[in-house]
Amino acid sequence: MTNKKSSIKNINFIMELSVILIIIMMIWLSFAWSKYNKTTLLTEIQISETKILDERSYIEFIEQIRNKNNSYFKSITNFIETHPYIKTARVSKHYPHTIKIEIIERKPIVFLKTEPLILLDKDGFVLPNKNNTNKFNLPVMTNINPDLKLYPYGKKVLSKKVKQCIAWLSLIQDDYIKLYNNISEIKITSTDEMEIILYDYPTNIYLGQKQFKSRIKNLIEFEKVLKPKKLSDFSYLDMRFKNQIIAKERRL
Repeated sequence: MTNKKSSIKNINFIMELSVILIIIMMIWLSFAWSKYNKTTLLTEIQISETKILDERSYIEFIEQIRNKNNSYFKSITNFIETHPYIKTARVSKHYPHTIKIEIIERKPIVFLKTEPLILLDKDGFVLPNKNNTNKFNLPVMTNINPDLKLYPYGKKVLSKKVKQCIAWLSLIQDDYIKLYNNISEIKITSTDEMEIILYDYPTNIYLGQKQFKSRIKNLIEFEKVLKPKKLSDFSYLDMRFKNQIIAKERRL
């Protein structure tokens, strides 16, 4: 009888020990899988179609955090939006270790005449030259402060004059794309007035510093009544006077 009780105790002990060992093994496997998953999370990165920069340039940027951080998901999401050309990004996991990233890029609206050449988007964010400037046919903003401290990459431009100029140019792009596509140069004069120069011939258009939206509207209406003539048939158009446009026809 005693041997039987002893045998039952031994069996119970073995069973309890087995359960403990199984629990320990499961915990170890859980940590091992977690570690494996973290180290393999970024082995495949898929980027949505991009137009401003090549997809590979974004992947190379993301790989920086993999080298530093074994690629935690939150870190990737936060890190990728620090790229100057990325406006927003949506990052999602796909089994087993693929990450898909949908990117909305910042689109340049103007070149700044600086050294080195930089670009701005319509919100005034500063975009570095990534050897991609040959893709764009953009106006050049001149007569600006050349101090590069005013143009921090990935952040909004600090110059008040340039901010104002960007706001006006964005308005033209939104409301009068035909005119925007024909702008060769845009500048703020020493008296804080805006002047644009068209590619055609060229033609100078003086827009002043006030009532900008109404003056653009007047310019659109003026071009409509000009037909078959064009804005480029004039050497300059002065929009700075109330309810009138002073125009000088081009001499052939």
